[in-house]
Amino acid sequence: MSKSEVIVITGANGHLGKYLVNSLANSYSVISITRDQISERIHENNFHIKADLSIKSELVKIKESIKSICKSKNLSLHGLVNNAFWTGEIERPESCSDSYQGVFRSHVDLTLLLLPLIKNGGSVVNISSMYANVAPKPSNYNSENQINPLEYGAMKAALQSATRWMSAMYCKTKGVRFNSISFGPFPSLGNQNNEFNLKLSDSTHIGRIGQPHEAVGPVMFLLSANSSYMTGSNIAVDGGWTA
Repeated sequence: MSKSEVIVITGANGHLGKYLVNSLANSYSVISITRDQISERIHENNFHIKADLSIKSELVKIKESIKSICKSKNLSLHGLVNNAFWTGEIERPESCSDSYQGVFRSHVDLTLLLLPLIKNGGSVVNISSMYANVAPKPSNYNSENQINPLEYGAMKAALQSATRWMSAMYCKTKGVRFNSISFGPFPSLGNQNNEFNLKLSDSTHIGRIGQPHEAVGPVMFLLSANSSYMTGSNIAVDGGWTA
């Protein structure tokens, strides 16, 4: 771990994204990619690229921006954390991606674009979900509209499959590891009521929902040399839900 090494993270404005950025910044330089203006103040050696991952042409701009930052600051690209997601259609004419494509396609395309820039020994971490592995429980919800949509779990499952494929294709030749994390119930506390959180908690072995800081350790582990013999793996961080 070094401030001369850069971690790129998408979805840096999200519920877990904010915690991941702040924690990663203690050990690395960080480039945050968000569709909107970043909500946290950027410190020295922490950078922001405002870009829309649903617009395929902007992925090339992201790559060039990352190359420029690394060159001007004498930094090396160590890792990528694909954390962004969206559901529903994007209301922008230039967008070629609704969530059926976007949650999956943007991550894969960005990874393949950045792969030549990631140094030997680097790491790609794809953020998946327990809903890639199990179906949601309708009894936990008051209405069908509250349930995670079909495309969310389906595209997260596709991302896990792509993680294994990229590991098989590129780990040996590029020296980059590829792993995913299936997070369980980490609802934004400000957006969920206590009754709903209790229902989610009852489905875990631990008996509670996940706290945002508990998402950090697994990501840091997969980025670090502590996981140097792990690739093509998926780690379940769900309080025992899928066990």
